[in-house]
Amino acid sequence: ERALNRIHRDLRSKTVDLSREREELSALIGAVSEAILAVDREGWPLFFNSQFAVRFGAPQGAAQQRLTLGEIFRVPDVLQAYRRVLETGKLEHVNATLHVRDSAMPRHFTISIAPLSASQPGPVYGALGIFHDVTELKQSEQIRIEFVANG
Repeated sequence: ERALNRIHRDLRSKTVDLSREREELSALIGAVSEAILAVDREGWPLFFNSQFAVRFGAPQGAAQQRLTLGEIFRVPDVLQAYRRVLETGKLEHVNATLHVRDSAMPRHFTISIAPLSASQPGPVYGALGIFHDVTELKQSEQIRIEFVANG
């Protein structure tokens, strides 16, 4: 009976710790200003943050399970980079011009895509992409180039 009580306490403690870690991770991902999208090996969303939903119009809740990576993005460079990460298990960086919901003009992104695995080293079960908007940086660089060319 003592052994069962000890196991029960340990299990309850681990459940509380896991719940707290999940809440902390959720708060962290929600607070990040970049869009984040994780997909499984078949391209189905595992999770994404609110920035991703706002920028790319991804549906929340049960509806998110209906869209694959290929349906969210029709940009070959992005799709191929995710596929390479899933196949090789190695980090990829890709630059892409994407249409977003809150802008009439396409925006420029640098996307870092990392493999997801349960243990290191271990089998890759998904890929996580962080979409960093570099549109203003690109525009500033273009203005600088034009200024130097005209000067």
